[in-house]
Amino acid sequence: MRCKPSSKLPASRRFQENRENPHWREFLEFNREGFRRYVRHYVDELHKFDPGFQVTSNWLFSDLMPEPVSTNVDFLSGDHPQMDSVRAARLSVRWLVAQGKPWDLMAWVFGGKENSDPARSYKTTAACSAFGSMHEADDFKDAS
Repeated sequence: MRCKPSSKLPASRRFQENRENPHWREFLEFNREGFRRYVRHYVDELHKFDPGFQVTSNWLFSDLMPEPVSTNVDFLSGDHPQMDSVRAARLSVRWLVAQGKPWDLMAWVFGGKENSDPARSYKTTAACSAFGSMHEADDFKDAS
């Protein structure tokens, strides 16, 4: 699909404002395929440079991009939100494990009220471990 401007607004802006446009789905797929081509290109170039280098793209082919793996990424990965991390991890691991690639989930632990309960981190780790992967929790509070 070629986007040809018909007004002073950029084509992407017009589509964002008009989901009723009969070409809306086509426009979405145009953008999605552009992203897939971008990922394929940089993954393939990195593998040409160093075949042993492992590379991924955050949340690629996860529950946030629910489609079959179509690039040569070495593993799948995501960093789930601090809030509601247990629920988010339980959903994400079910999708990631079904993709047939190694995967991991990362958590950002910055302290504060929402992260004051260690049981939440343990439950999130358990959700990931139950499906055969690791769970990373990075605490940067001392990295000043």
